[in-house]
Amino acid sequence: MPPSNQPQMCLVQVSSRAWGGSADSGMACLEDIPYPIHTLRRLQDVFPNTPLCLIAPDFDRSAGLENLLQEYSMHNVTIVYGAAASPLKRMVQATQALAESAPILRINGENLFTHPRSLRDLMALWSDTPHCDGVKFSDDYPAKLTADIYRVGALRQALALLPQENAFHVHVKHFMAHHPSFQIATLSPTLYYTDDEMRSLRHALNTGLGNPEPGIGRLLVDHSLSIPQGDQLSFHYEKALDYIEPGSDVLDIACGPGYGAKMLAQKSARVFAGDIDETMIQQVRHAYKDEPAIVFDVMDATKLPLKDNQVDAITSFETIEHMTDLDGYLQELNRVLKPKGLVMISTPQNGFGSVPLTVSHFREFSYPELKHIIESTFDIVEFIGIKQGRIYFPNDPIGNNSLVIARSRK
Repeated sequence: MPPSNQPQMCLVQVSSRAWGGSADSGMACLEDIPYPIHTLRRLQDVFPNTPLCLIAPDFDRSAGLENLLQEYSMHNVTIVYGAAASPLKRMVQATQALAESAPILRINGENLFTHPRSLRDLMALWSDTPHCDGVKFSDDYPAKLTADIYRVGALRQALALLPQENAFHVHVKHFMAHHPSFQIATLSPTLYYTDDEMRSLRHALNTGLGNPEPGIGRLLVDHSLSIPQGDQLSFHYEKALDYIEPGSDVLDIACGPGYGAKMLAQKSARVFAGDIDETMIQQVRHAYKDEPAIVFDVMDATKLPLKDNQVDAITSFETIEHMTDLDGYLQELNRVLKPKGLVMISTPQNGFGSVPLTVSHFREFSYPELKHIIESTFDIVEFIGIKQGRIYFPNDPIGNNSLVIARSRK
């Protein structure tokens, strides 16, 4: 039995596939060792007497996780396979032998750099909070440095209250934090790494991905394999469609593999889909050759090949964090927008974003920072703080991802 200052079990959530259906970077390697092994070793150091368990989706039964544990001598780690769309069900399944009062820790396998002091802070806050059902990081804390604590009985109660698999099955802490039946504590946002240490971690992750030089990362969606409950990338476009008038001309800048442009074409007269990656544009032109409403072209977001006042709306998702010239980027979007046209921007929300862990990101922004930047050029119509995945709450701008709908002042 672990001591009272340690969780009764640590659950490490792993998957070979991201929610959008593409391969998950969480199974990449650092120093030739997969991220989840690093994470398991960190948990062993911080909580030496606590049982460890990988919780994985059913589709990974043949992924060789057992062999992975054997290769790295992780003999005391168990594996539970369960519902692909419900980490909540997997957590309940993995902890079925524990008492209702038992605290357990859940962490993503890719969160190998979550600071040991932060992990101890989670347990300390749990111990200091009477009748606590869980402990989480602040909603805008760097996602790759987080973990959660839950009371086992609270997880079982949450599952009973959520009979249908939905977005809260993916990120149950946000359901619990907004439901009167639960008491969830939130850690004070403290980053224990210096900027120089963050740069070292960033470099290590970049090298581990086999890309020693910074480059533009690609966020991919495969709708044939995606799990909608957690697919945030498609969710951005779904929300955009709520604001786009039928028959509009729309620019989708940084269109990537084109899935979003295809979604926008359902409602638009024309979609100008641009990306700075020439190879990507060649690929999507072929993939969507039967979509006459979409015009794919190589585009630089700061030098768009469009006329003044040409489009009714612009989507620019997961783009602004790559930009070094923010004013030039926003002014160029405003130039091609028609008077009172809409621009929709999404980006990671990060309260400590001066040195983001994602190497292709030049800067990540807190809610106040991004609000100030957007308002320098546009009038904000709605600022959505996406907690995680597809979860957001009206009039709450704080989250792990920002989705901003703004209007040109022209």
